[in-house]
Amino acid sequence: EKEKSGMAQILQESRIEEIRNLETKIQTYYATARKEIDGRRQELLKPVFEKVNAGIKKVAKKHKFTAIIDLDTGGQFLLYVDASRDILELMKTELGLK
Repeated sequence: EKEKSGMAQILQESRIEEIRNLETKIQTYYATARKEIDGRRQELLKPVFEKVNAGIKKVAKKHKFTAIIDLDTGGQFLLYVDASRDILELMKTELGLK
C-alpha cells in the first residue's frame, strides 16, 4: 500500500513537471510568434506609412501649413513641422537668454 502511494506521488510529480515544461514551450512559442508577427506587420506597413507621410508633407508644403497635428492621438503627435519656422532664437531673445 505504501509503495503504491509512493509511486502515485512520483507519477504525479512527473506529470506536474511535464505540464510545466509544456507551459514553458507554449510561452516561448507564443513570444516567438508574436515577435515574428510584429516584424512582418512593420515590414508590410512601412511602405504605407512612407507614402502617407510623403503625402502629408506634400499637402503641407503646397498649402503652406507650418504644422500638422494628429488629433486622433489627442494632439500628441506632430505629423509635419516646417523647420524654417523655428522660434527658438526668438524665444531666447524674449527671455533674455541670448
